[in-house]
Amino acid sequence: MGDRLKATHHHQRADGSAFAVEIHAALTELDDGCGHERYIIESIRDLGQAARISHEQRLSELGLLAAGIAHEIHNPLGSVRLGVQGLAREIQVGHIAQEQIVDYMNLIDQEIDNCIAVTRRLLLLARPPTNSLQLVVINDALQDTLRLLDYDAQTRGIQQEVDLPTLPLRILADEAEIRMILLNLIQNAHHAMPHGGVLHARLAQAEDMAEIEIADNGIGMEPEIWAHIFDPFFSRRADGITGTGLGLTIVKNFVERMEGTIAVNSVFGQGTRFLIHLPLADTAQKGCQ
Repeated sequence: MGDRLKATHHHQRADGSAFAVEIHAALTELDDGCGHERYIIESIRDLGQAARISHEQRLSELGLLAAGIAHEIHNPLGSVRLGVQGLAREIQVGHIAQEQIVDYMNLIDQEIDNCIAVTRRLLLLARPPTNSLQLVVINDALQDTLRLLDYDAQTRGIQQEVDLPTLPLRILADEAEIRMILLNLIQNAHHAMPHGGVLHARLAQAEDMAEIEIADNGIGMEPEIWAHIFDPFFSRRADGITGTGLGLTIVKNFVERMEGTIAVNSVFGQGTRFLIHLPLADTAQKGCQ
C-alpha cells in the first residue's frame, strides 16, 4: 500500500528496565492465494545501540586527529618554553628592561591562547550528543574543522581551500554532530587523495537552506561503488586502509535528523563531491511556530 509510519517509543525489557526505540511500520497487501490480506511490517531499532555505535565512530575519528592535535599544541608550547627560558635567563643576568619583560609575557600569553583554541575545537567535537539543539554558526564549525585537519593535509600534500559567505549562516543542531559531519567528510576527502591534491570546502546560502560542499580532486569512485557508500559497514578507502564503514552512514543519519539532505557525485579518476543542505535557523524556527 506504501503507507509508512515512523515513531519513537519506550519499550520495557524482561528485567523491567526501559529503553528507547525507533519504530518503522509499513502497510502492505499480499495475495495468499485465497484473496488479498493486509499486513503491517514493523522494524524496531534500539536507539541506545545506535548511540553507542555513533559514539564509537566519533572516538575512532577523533583518534585519527591525534597527530594533528599534538602538532598544533606542541608548536605553541615550544614557543612558551623558549619565552620562559629567555625571560629567566635575562632576569638572572640582570640585563632586561621592563618593556622586554612585557614583550616576553605577551608572547607567552598569545601562545597559551593558541593552545586554548585548539582544545576548544577538540572539546566541541568530543562532547557526547545532547537532546537539546543550539544555534550553530556553520562558518565557525567549518573553519575550526579545517584547522584541526591542517596538519594532516600538510603531511599528505593536500591544499585546503575554503569559500565562506560574508554573513554567518546559523542552523539549529547539536554542535558536536555538525562538526562530526564536517570532520568525517573532510577526512574522507583526504583519504581519497593519497598522492596529494586539492580539497575545496564551500559554504553558501541557497534560499532558506545552508549549502555545504566538500569536494576533492582525488581518485574518485565508480558508480557501483558510490551508490553504496552510505550503507552500513561498506568501506572502500582509496589509501588502502580498512575503515569501519560506519562514518558516512552516521553522517547521513545526522543530516536527516536535522531535516536536511546529502548527495554525492563522483567521477572515477577525477574526484568526489558531497553536497549537504540544512534548514537555516530562521526557517526551522518558523516551522515550529
